[in-house]
Amino acid sequence: MKDLMIDIETFGTKPGSAIISIGAVFFQPSVDPELRLGAQFYASISLRSNLNLGMKVDLQTLAWWTEQDDAAMRKAFKGSEPLPRVLQSFTDWIYTVSTPEDVTPWGNAASFDLTLLTAAYDACGLPLPWMFYNERCYRTLKNLNLMVKKDYIKPELAHSAIDDAIAQAQNAAKILSMTIVTKHPEPPKKEVPMPTETSWEQPVEAAK
Repeated sequence: MKDLMIDIETFGTKPGSAIISIGAVFFQPSVDPELRLGAQFYASISLRSNLNLGMKVDLQTLAWWTEQDDAAMRKAFKGSEPLPRVLQSFTDWIYTVSTPEDVTPWGNAASFDLTLLTAAYDACGLPLPWMFYNERCYRTLKNLNLMVKKDYIKPELAHSAIDDAIAQAQNAAKILSMTIVTKHPEPPKKEVPMPTETSWEQPVEAAK
């Protein structure tokens, strides 16, 4: 598998915001839910380690968290692992399944998960474990297919990075399995009769 759905929980919406958990799952297009998902990754991260690296906390996002489910908050806020160690572990895990050239990361918005993760890797002085040109936007994919959006698979626990990633991967795999690209058959070639010698002759008067 090379498609990788990534979801992060954060204390902000801009690059440089503190990241408190990462959830990811490899997936592949399939109409069978049992065949869609592969290896999974989850880690919660110490807020202090984010702050030590200069990552920011947005007060509006912090207030938003206080309105979310208690279970999601407890799961997201219990992190004790430093950010650089988690990012290195995430990279190592990706490389057990795919390569930087082949892995195709997906995020739920072109400017959020992958963009904030890129900033976090930069802050830690670590290389990004994928090529920027392979990045994909799950939100765009979902909104272009209203039929699947109607039957949207919801996460078991909203705002849990791993639960969100699994649900998004299921939906993306379903949509992509329905997106079959076919090559239009070429029209049959008509046989053109070879001209006879006389057919190329012009009357003398017409040639004048």
